[in-house]
Amino acid sequence: MKHRIYVVGMGPGQENMMTQEAMQVLEASDVIIGYTVYLKLLGARFGCKELLSTPMRQERERCQMCFEKAREGKKVALMNALSHGLGKNLIACVDADYDYLLQGTTEISRLLCNHPWVFHTYVYAIENYQCYAPSLHTVCVMATLNDRDIFDFEDFFSRYSRIIFPLFAWSVWCYRNGRSSRFSMQDFVKVVQWDSISLNHPERMLESVKKKVNAKIAWLQRSFPEARGKYQQVVEDIRKLGVNDSDTYLFMRGHDLFENLVVPLLTAVCRTLTHERENEIRRLAVHDIQKQSELAHYTHSSASVEDMLRKQTEYKRAPLYRMIVSQIKKSQQEDMAPKT
Repeated sequence: MKHRIYVVGMGPGQENMMTQEAMQVLEASDVIIGYTVYLKLLGARFGCKELLSTPMRQERERCQMCFEKAREGKKVALMNALSHGLGKNLIACVDADYDYLLQGTTEISRLLCNHPWVFHTYVYAIENYQCYAPSLHTVCVMATLNDRDIFDFEDFFSRYSRIIFPLFAWSVWCYRNGRSSRFSMQDFVKVVQWDSISLNHPERMLESVKKKVNAKIAWLQRSFPEARGKYQQVVEDIRKLGVNDSDTYLFMRGHDLFENLVVPLLTAVCRTLTHERENEIRRLAVHDIQKQSELAHYTHSSASVEDMLRKQTEYKRAPLYRMIVSQIKKSQQEDMAPKT
């Protein structure tokens, strides 16, 4: 039996400022455990759940309660509020989501952008780093044990980003101006995901996306005439925040990028590489027993694309990731410096 414990961030503390993913986890959980004040902040919505709390400074006890309930086969959510307790002895590094790009237009965005002990990913989430284009060939090698380079991921995602950048800016404008119900992140990904995958003709994939992007931009321009003039300011703002025409994909919603774009593309590439390796084994085998043995060994040694994407660490070379590390180190050095 799998024992599931989810650690759920409450943002600044109010239910209406928690992410959709956090609310979904709470809805799916059997038991919610947290500091007494955290559970009170949730209100009556989760009154039907088993709610367990402890006073302040009893983190160890709360964790023990989590393990005990999980061993009973229950799904457990452990609540944590972002701002409480943060300081030089406890920092937070969180997914930026859109809150970084919103630049203080919501309370949780102000907390994320301004709190001295909150560091964030800059890109939407850790999944975006896992999908860092320069690392994707390595992922394919890890999954298939075939190092032949048959797809230029860096060039492809650079061209893709240039296509989707104008629509991404529209998405940020909608979220900054309370229009996300008309054009949500889910609406965005429906436009920018692949209709089909063609490894031999990637330009066809890009052209299909471009047509959909242009059609949606035309609709947005008709639907929101008040954005005329303001849209260009959003474009300038997000460029200053690090969203470049060539890496826009890093800032879209992480699980959309991971599940709807990168995994299907890598699966197609790895399928080709796997067939190549299997055919090579068949061609070089001296007799049938050797062939069957080596094919079985190869099948056992290869791995899933999803697992390798999550295991790979090549994304640590990404400039934005290095910026996070640099900022944390700088903060630590400043804290350790002698006070005058």
